[in-house]
Amino acid sequence: MRQNKYLALFSTLLLFPALSFASGAGTTSAPFLREQPTARGFSMGGVYLPLINDPGAAYINPAALGDMTGDHIELSAWKGLDAISQYSFAGIVLNAGRAGSFGINYLGYDSGSEEIYDLNGNPSDITLEKDYAVSAGWGRNLGEELFFGGQAKSVNSKLAETYSANAVTFDAGIMYKSLDDNFTLGAGVQNINGSLKYKTAADPLPRVIRGEAGYRFQVGQDRFTIGMTAEKPSDAASLNGGAGAEYAFTALPLAVRAGITRFNDATSLTTGIGVNIKGISLDYGFQPAGDLGEAIQRFSLCVNFGSSDDASRALIFKQRGLKRKALAMGYKYKGPRIPVSVLQPETGGGVTAEQGAAIADAIRSGLGKSPRLQLIAREETEQVLKEQRFQYSVCASSDCAVEAGKLLGARKIFSISALKVGNEYSLTIKAVDVETGAQDYAFTGTASTVDGLYKLAVKFADRVALGE
Repeated sequence: MRQNKYLALFSTLLLFPALSFASGAGTTSAPFLREQPTARGFSMGGVYLPLINDPGAAYINPAALGDMTGDHIELSAWKGLDAISQYSFAGIVLNAGRAGSFGINYLGYDSGSEEIYDLNGNPSDITLEKDYAVSAGWGRNLGEELFFGGQAKSVNSKLAETYSANAVTFDAGIMYKSLDDNFTLGAGVQNINGSLKYKTAADPLPRVIRGEAGYRFQVGQDRFTIGMTAEKPSDAASLNGGAGAEYAFTALPLAVRAGITRFNDATSLTTGIGVNIKGISLDYGFQPAGDLGEAIQRFSLCVNFGSSDDASRALIFKQRGLKRKALAMGYKYKGPRIPVSVLQPETGGGVTAEQGAAIADAIRSGLGKSPRLQLIAREETEQVLKEQRFQYSVCASSDCAVEAGKLLGARKIFSISALKVGNEYSLTIKAVDVETGAQDYAFTGTASTVDGLYKLAVKFADRVALGE
């Protein structure tokens, strides 16, 4: 099942570039739809998907909604290159538990007013262009590491306060995030269809096909995030792209950012800073003045009403049933832990004692990942049983396991049998409740090699550790 999901993801990622180059350059409408919505992503060269719990990322690619936890509100504002036009963005993310997350967004553009004169010479102020788009999106997981999402968008435009046009379009995306959220790979399409028709002629909306990759890692106690993005607009013959980085301090509520972008054959540098105090983030992005106009400054305010750090996000993923992701994100079980022990396996018929010991160690390693189990170490198990002159090497029955468990102070005992039967190798694992003597569950599997038994043991232990 997991292999099929990975195949679907990478097939999609390979398909997007083919689709993008199949569409030639042409004239499009509503260029404001290509604006970056938040100061954080803007200052990182247009990198969004590697960012955690960022409403701007959810607007750029709705697949990010599936990985978001908690509720968020973000507001942004910035001026255009002419220092007169004004942009604004508002994004809301609502966590819906196992159903994923929902997003509502607003992106607006106001060109500002100009003084014009009528035929009689009377002056009046006219807003040359005023546009806005309202969208509603949804995203959720496809397993533990894949996420998908989509959003519907209503685009409205008005020219010279006289000519109006509107259109409905859609965005879609898919994203891979590693279990620990450190590695990100995603692709999406914005403004898939639709056109604006003011009077007689209609121009399509600017479809953009976009791919991103990023990685975050620890530098001491601090966190460093890097990423890159590439996009193919339908009205351009070449690719646009960018790259950026963010360094977030642990001792200070501060993050510094820098990026580089290439847009319509022009290269720009960006930089920025962010302050985060108790879930409230204030971000600033800056792009120096270029040949086309003024320097650009962007401000964003984001309020996080839910989980923000990895530990609290891990709890949300646990509640959603994403157990592996929750453990990788640092989920800690706070209830009483159950002491368990794994006995030395019964071997024979082509399975050596050393091979049996390796199988038992694999089971111990897997069970040790469980937040609910307290594993008694192999050395301690062997020492206690040898001191009690217990026949440690042969203990396959339930009665034997219960007796060993009482000596060890364990609540549950795992007994193992690894044997060769005919042309196949057989692995049997039993879990016995020491207090009741009842067998909780048993696992039996066969393989063509001893290595196959080892893989079966790993799979069994992972399932038990995750409570499956």
